[in-house]
Amino acid sequence: MATLTLVIVPAKKLSDGTHKIRIRIAHNSETRFITTDIVVRENEFKNGKIVHRPDKDFLNTKLQQLYNLYFKRYMELEYPDSLTCTQLVRMITNPLNGEKNLSHFDSFDYPPN
Repeated sequence: MATLTLVIVPAKKLSDGTHKIRIRIAHNSETRFITTDIVVRENEFKNGKIVHRPDKDFLNTKLQQLYNLYFKRYMELEYPDSLTCTQLVRMITNPLNGEKNLSHFDSFDYPPN
């Protein structure tokens, strides 16, 4: 079973000293990240939540909605344990045909006919 967690990656600091919040996907002994557009200073993020900012409630709600969307897509997959972490991230971030129930066959890239 995959684990999704909201994190910042200290090694990926932006040039102005801030960090993009990422969703860490741990699956089958691999880890991949989905980058969000939310940028914070290191001291503004603690235990998966934005703190010490006037807009923290709005941003935490936005983060929770993103997290819920990806988790929902993950839970709708038919055979997630048979996927690599990279395939899993690709499937939950770029679902084919919108929000339909995806199978693991959708993750394979077939050459065009």
